[in-house]
Amino acid sequence: MSLEAVGDALGNSKGRIFSLQYEKRFDFGDLAVTPRLGLRGADRKYVDYYFGVRAPEATALRPAYIGDSATQTEVGLRLTYATGKNEMLFADLSGMKLGRPVENSPLVDRRYQASVFAGWLYRV
Repeated sequence: MSLEAVGDALGNSKGRIFSLQYEKRFDFGDLAVTPRLGLRGADRKYVDYYFGVRAPEATALRPAYIGDSATQTEVGLRLTYATGKNEMLFADLSGMKLGRPVENSPLVDRRYQASVFAGWLYRV
């Protein structure tokens, strides 16, 4: 279980993100499977800064939009495979359902966000 709070260190958006995530690892010899489920909240300032459209930025195809706070849900799966004593291969797949205030932004054309991350890790 993890709880995270993130703020804008440079002060550009003055927004904050909060996330709560639960994950459980299952080991099968050299292979480990870790499913996770999470909730992520973005405050009004964050959503408005990244997904809002100010009046001077608006066009006929991109209307002005003021963002509001949003709650998003995420599901994910991480796979790790030990290839040696100090190394492993890993892959992480995740999907996030965007919150309605983000979905409604004229800058966004999808309701879901998917990602895949893979790599090789060597520990000294």
